[in-house]
This record gives sequence, C-alpha cells and structure tokens, in this order.
Amino acid sequence: MSETLPHIYNKKRPDFREQTKEVIQNFPQHSLEYVKSLFPIVGWIGRYNLIWLAGDIIAGLTAGAVVIPQGMAYAKVAMLPPEYGLYSSFVGVSLYFLFATSKDITIGPTAVMSLLLGQNMASILASPDHKFTAIELASSFSLFSGIIALILGLFRLGFVVDFIPAPVIAGFTTGSAITISIGQIAKLMGIPKISSSEASYLVLGKTLAGLPKTQLDAAFGFSFLIYLYAVKYGALYA
Repeated sequence: MSETLPHIYNKKRPDFREQTKEVIQNFPQHSLEYVKSLFPIVGWIGRYNLIWLAGDIIAGLTAGAVVIPQGMAYAKVAMLPPEYGLYSSFVGVSLYFLFATSKDITIGPTAVMSLLLGQNMASILASPDHKFTAIELASSFSLFSGIIALILGLFRLGFVVDFIPAPVIAGFTTGSAITISIGQIAKLMGIPKISSSEASYLVLGKTLAGLPKTQLDAAFGFSFLIYLYAVKYGALYA
C-alpha cells in the first residue's frame, strides 16, 4: 500500500510593498473601527431597555445626593472654594459616560487625591515668593496629572499597578483616612485658626488645646453624624 502524503500548501508571505498597500486600502475602515471603540456608547445606546430607566434615575439621584456634600468637603480638604468640588464632580461624570461604563471607578474628587493636592499646595503657598493663587495651582496640578494619566493610558501601562502590594495600598489609604479625620475635627468642633495642612500630630495637639473654644457648630455636626450612622446601620435591620 502506498503512503499518501498530506497536501502541503505554502502561502507566499506578502512583501513590504503589498503590506503597505493593504494598510492604505484598509486604513479608512480600521480608523472608523478605532474611533467606534473609543465611544462604546454608540454600540449599546440603541439597545438600551427603557425598563431600566426608572432604576437608573433613582441611582443617579442617590449618587448626586451623596456627591454634592462630599465634593464640597473634598474641596475644603484640597484648600479650594467649595464650588470647585462640585465642578470636578460634575464635569468628569458628564464626559466619562461617552468612553466607558464602570460601577467600580470613581470619577471625580477622592479623599486621597484631595489630601495630596492640599498638602502640595500648602507647601507652595507657605512660601513668601509664590505668585499664584490656590485655584491656579490646583488647575496646574490637574493639567499635568491628566497628561501623565493620558500617557500611561496610551502606552497601556496600567499593569504597573499590579506590582504595588495590597498591604501598601491599604496602609496608604488608612493613613490618609486618619490624616483627613484629624484635620477635620477642628472644623467639626468649630475651633478657629487651626490649619489642617500641618502635620497630623500638630493639628491634633492644637485641636485638643482648643477644645474650650468649641462652638455651636459641634452640636450640628454631631447631630448629623449620629443621624447618618443611625440610617446606615438601621437600614440593615429594616
């Protein structure tokens, strides 16, 4: 019995000229597909189910009710007027929905970002030679942070975050939360003339020393804190 060898097909590899011609011919189609990939909303908005609309409106109103006081508070942590916290909370979300959807991403000001921005601006504003306002400094920091984030995104360098150990992130976040909390105690108690941009131990010491100057602000602050925690934990048993 004679062996039949399988048919072998050797495809000729296109040369550089043919590859260039193919790229040029398909360039409009590939460009259109790339632009569409940047705006996923074009693909799913036509399939949106109106049954989801009521739930989405409730979710939006709930998130907005939380973001309004939160944004103003973060603006104060960053040493900016309260309205800038509202601007940064609104503008990012109003543009982000065009590019992606994610329930896990925080678009807008965050506690850690506000703390770092406030500390950096405090060190600059403390210099007698500075020629800029807090708003101008914050705008500059935001611009360069955006440029760096854009470069990291274009080069797909997000994987670098995977090399940061989880305990480091947890420790940094916890330390930031403690620092912010200590810095806000004086404002909660209505104690004047205490800068939250100083070292945490100095802020805590000055706050304790200023307790006799506590004003009526503390009654309002603690009342709302008790109410919020009561609602939070009461909802678990409702």
